Amino acid sequence: MGNSPYCYKKDMAKNIVVLSNYDEHGRGHGWSHYLRYKSLGLNADYICLLRSHSETQKFIIDALSPKSIKYRWYKCLRFLGKLLMAPYPDMRSWYKGHDYASANDILKRLDFKPDYIVVCTYHFFLSPKSFYKLWKETGATFIFVMTDEKILCGGCAYPLNCENYKFGCRNCPKYPYAKFIPRYIVKQKEKYFSKIPFHILGSRFDLQRAESIPYLKGKKTHTSVSVPEIPFVLKKTEARKKFGVDKDHFVMLCGAVGVDNPVKGFNEMYESLKVFSKCVDKRNVTLLIAGKSVPNVEWPKNINVVQTGFLDLNGLFTAYYACDVFLSPSILDSGPYMVNYSIACGRPVISFEMGVAIDLVINKKTGWRAELKNIEQFAEGIRFFYKYSNQQFEEADKLCKEHIKSFSLNPWYNFMLDSNEE
Repeated sequence: MGNSPYCYKKDMAKNIVVLSNYDEHGRGHGWSHYLRYKSLGLNADYICLLRSHSETQKFIIDALSPKSIKYRWYKCLRFLGKLLMAPYPDMRSWYKGHDYASANDILKRLDFKPDYIVVCTYHFFLSPKSFYKLWKETGATFIFVMTDEKILCGGCAYPLNCENYKFGCRNCPKYPYAKFIPRYIVKQKEKYFSKIPFHILGSRFDLQRAESIPYLKGKKTHTSVSVPEIPFVLKKTEARKKFGVDKDHFVMLCGAVGVDNPVKGFNEMYESLKVFSKCVDKRNVTLLIAGKSVPNVEWPKNINVVQTGFLDLNGLFTAYYACDVFLSPSILDSGPYMVNYSIACGRPVISFEMGVAIDLVINKKTGWRAELKNIEQFAEGIRFFYKYSNQQFEEADKLCKEHIKSFSLNPWYNFMLDSNEE
């Protein structure tokens, strides 16, 4: 380690390096972790595979220089990968085992010896072998953040309708003509991850799934629920004026991002709304759809649909304040983070039994959790809050905000601040 290309002074504050595929600025992603550590007074640095924001100083490939050789090579390889998967549209972004950086690429960008290396997303970026070499060179404690569930699998972001991830991704049903690839990827994880003592950070839902993976057994785990800071409060009546929604309507909000992706559960939500619409009586109903990509479906005639188009973050918060409940129909997700936003804004969430809802949604208090893909139960949850009075919604507002704040009292990162772990 004496020849490592970084400088290190003893008696420094805890040093953190965050690694992530992309420098996306959304909450829950690598950049938000980096900013959080900086706010705690830690000496933090951030290195990503692909830079798309000028604030990012350390990166492997620069998307802001699209004519560079590195970026063109990256785009070429990604295009070829998608071309090979063209017969399987759901798998075009599936990880195929190619990594664009090495341990040395990270080491030469370090200005200090890290005490902790926080890994948010890494497929296409670094291999298990690269992480092993980083650990041997730095001695840092690794923290893998389950932004998705790729750490469990041989390529999938989420093992939808598949249990093969529990058995080393043998005979992968999603990659029929190259089944050796997911198996090889898992074998690399088994070989190297089992040697590295690391922590896993995620929701209870994700951590429970990780328990069945041999190379993750014995790793230290931390339940993590991010508590977003909501910059303003807006009365429901004022928020509704901005979207032209009647103050007396029962208002539901949903997001329209990746609606064609089956894991987002848009079809399940649509079918649930059709069931719910049969129970609508005296109180008028509005569905606010935040986002651009809304499929052309025939909505129930007694549900007024308002498409907001793209909303910036403040616009999204306004939409939360305008609604009575937020619909989160994802059938497989580590989040979605929109659940955190909704609860922090005091709005109950209707969801399935998965992701962060396991931690944040308490039945009949901060929302309603239906059995996975059970549209009747999802509709029943909407119907339950449809009958709420204004006073009951005010009580739910307080319960939601109190519940999510409870997760900030003993944040998972305390172990970094207090631990003497080598």
